[in-house]
Amino acid sequence: MVFEDAHWSDPTSRELLELTVERVQALAVFVVITYRPEFAPPWSGRPHVMTHLLNRLTRREGSAIVNAVAAGNTLPAEVIDQIVTRTDGVPLFIEELTKTVLESAIPHNENGQARSAASLPALEIPTTLIASLMARLDRLGSARAIAEVGAAIGREFSHELIRAVSVLPAGELDAALAKLVASELVFRRGTPPDAVYTFKHALVQDAAYSTLLRGPRQQLHARIAAVLEAQFVEIVEAQPQLLAHHCTQAGLIDKAIGHFQIAGRQAVTRAAHAEAVAHLTAALKLLQTLPDDAERIPRELQLQMALAPELIAIKGWGSSEMVGAYTRARELCRRLGDPPEIFPVLCGVCAMHYVLGELQTSKALAEELLQMAQGTGDPAQFRWAHASLALSLFNRGDLLLAKEHNDAAIGFYDRARDERLRYNGISPGVVGLSYRSWILWHLGYPDQALDAVNQACMLAQEVGHPDSIAFALGYACNIHWGHREVELLRELATRNSALCAEHGITTFGAAANYYLGSVIVAQGLGEDGIALIRKGLAAQLAAGFGMLRPKNLSILADACLTAGRFDEGLQAVSEALAAAEPHEEHLSTADLHRLRGQLLLKQDPSRIGEAQRCFEQAIEVARSQSAKSFELRATTSLARLLRDTNRRDEARTMLGEIYDWFTEGFDTADLKDAKALLDELTAQPAK
Repeated sequence: MVFEDAHWSDPTSRELLELTVERVQALAVFVVITYRPEFAPPWSGRPHVMTHLLNRLTRREGSAIVNAVAAGNTLPAEVIDQIVTRTDGVPLFIEELTKTVLESAIPHNENGQARSAASLPALEIPTTLIASLMARLDRLGSARAIAEVGAAIGREFSHELIRAVSVLPAGELDAALAKLVASELVFRRGTPPDAVYTFKHALVQDAAYSTLLRGPRQQLHARIAAVLEAQFVEIVEAQPQLLAHHCTQAGLIDKAIGHFQIAGRQAVTRAAHAEAVAHLTAALKLLQTLPDDAERIPRELQLQMALAPELIAIKGWGSSEMVGAYTRARELCRRLGDPPEIFPVLCGVCAMHYVLGELQTSKALAEELLQMAQGTGDPAQFRWAHASLALSLFNRGDLLLAKEHNDAAIGFYDRARDERLRYNGISPGVVGLSYRSWILWHLGYPDQALDAVNQACMLAQEVGHPDSIAFALGYACNIHWGHREVELLRELATRNSALCAEHGITTFGAAANYYLGSVIVAQGLGEDGIALIRKGLAAQLAAGFGMLRPKNLSILADACLTAGRFDEGLQAVSEALAAAEPHEEHLSTADLHRLRGQLLLKQDPSRIGEAQRCFEQAIEVARSQSAKSFELRATTSLARLLRDTNRRDEARTMLGEIYDWFTEGFDTADLKDAKALLDELTAQPAK
């Protein structure tokens, strides 16, 4: 398999190429990929990949190419030397310059040999590759005009399309195309009228295209666009961005914007995020060239609303580009007097502040959304408003109120209606079930939490949307991390990491590193695992993702506890508690206090008093939030400390009370640990 010029490939082609490189390592396949040095392929360094630098050709190699191209024509050594010197070892330049010289009117002597370069003062050898290509195009006569038409169509063009665009009679067109093919500036596959023509190199296309003046160039693109719309509907439907390109070059800005918008929508349905961003951004740039009037504003609003979720996928939830898109959309809504689009825009702005960790702002916006929904009575708006409010409340530690709003959101969910409305790029049904699972886990219902996240994963697979699948898998990791199920966590995190890498989903891919890192630590490779967790933390910070930083730092602290890196763990706890304060993000505060107590004891077993206060503070916070899972963990830690300081009765009483509260999840690690300690305390009463 041969892939040439990988540096010019589009994102989806690069994705296909990466998959190919990955899979051929187990197959009897040899893949050759060429690309320029500035291209940084992601597959470099893999054991089955070899990189070979193609340096400029030596003088001997350059001379060999000249002689091969010249074939039966004998060029003087002086001419060959000039060609090799001026082309500086670039193979394409050597070949094209040799052909330029051969096509020049070089006089020959009586023996049929070209005369010496010294005796040919009129011979002008081009000094650049482009000049050489231009010289060859100039000698094509009428075929040059067809090369220009072909160059305007693209690197590749069909016989059928150029026949429809060209004004030449069929016979003259065929003769001109044959001349182009004979010059080897253009290659042909198939037989007319089913032939397809390809320029030998992108630089050949560029050279032919550059000869067109601005006026004729615009007219030519307008003619191509008209022909495509009238006669090649299947191309327009499959590649609206192609028609958008020709409309742009023709100066048909309105039409170009519309076709870029269609191309963006098509890319969104395929989860081709990079292409979607490219098409929608192209439409927005063109829109800026139009007057800033009442007609332009709603068009820009639609484009910004479509662009923001795609930016979330590839740049991250807190990226400056995403913030800019939603901020601009809200401004446009104000200018339009708060049109119907204001609700989905505010949903996006609310999610933006939530992701940035600005919970007070996101909560206020969610309450505003709920008021708007109450005004319209729209069930879809009620669902989004309740869901938005649930998210902010949950991260603040208001678990019972968060559950109430999340349950209300799920109650308003209608799959047939709502799966078409992914305001923030993810299935609303998947979001509701995923958050239900995490809320239930914190409230002390681990079995129900597992059922909910399994439902979320099933729905995500049915919907088939990669971002939704990544979201559900991320929450499945949350639950299994909470249950301390290392093997299941490894499997889920590995799947999610691969999925996010395949589709360029930044945020969830970074989160998968936390869990993969914690698995590696559990396997005894503390340094490697902690490095991977830190990599995930850094990636999310780089993407502007401020939400859940205290919780994510608690994963790091827990890994440091397991790996025996107690100072590092305490630093992570301090950083997490500091990050929680500004925006009142107290979801993980109880567990952070517990971790601090355990780290202190491991660091210095004599710090019993400090550790006890940490455990008691953890219990107090957990009770204020009804966070029974965290209360169980903290009470187990405190009971173990009391046991070790001869206060068994007190330990048994407090641990028995919280253990007896639970009605499910008795096969999870936390409840098993509590039960084992409780049995020990019961079997060995204090003397």
